[in-house]
Amino acid sequence: MDEMDKVLNSLSLIIGRNVKESKGDIEIRPEMLLLKDLDLDSLSLVEVVLDIEDQFKIKLLEPEIQSAFTVRDLAALVTTKLGKQGGQQQ
Repeated sequence: MDEMDKVLNSLSLIIGRNVKESKGDIEIRPEMLLLKDLDLDSLSLVEVVLDIEDQFKIKLLEPEIQSAFTVRDLAALVTTKLGKQGGQQQ
C-alpha cells in the first residue's frame, strides 16, 4: 500500500465520522465530492480539516482546502504536505 492509499484510508475514516450523523454509514470513495456527495457544510468541513491536521501533524491553509473538491483531491493535498514535511514545519 503506497502513501496515497494510506492517506485515503485515513481520510475515509475521518470523513465518515463527520458525515455519519447526516448520511448514516456510507462508503467514502475517492471520487466523491466533499460538498455535494458528502453534504459537508462549512462547520463539518472545518471539523474534518482539524481532524486531518491533528492526525497527520500538518497545517492546511484555506486556499489549499478550497482547491480540494473530492476526497482524492484532499488526499493528494495531504500526501504532498507529508512529502514536504521532511524536517520542515508546515
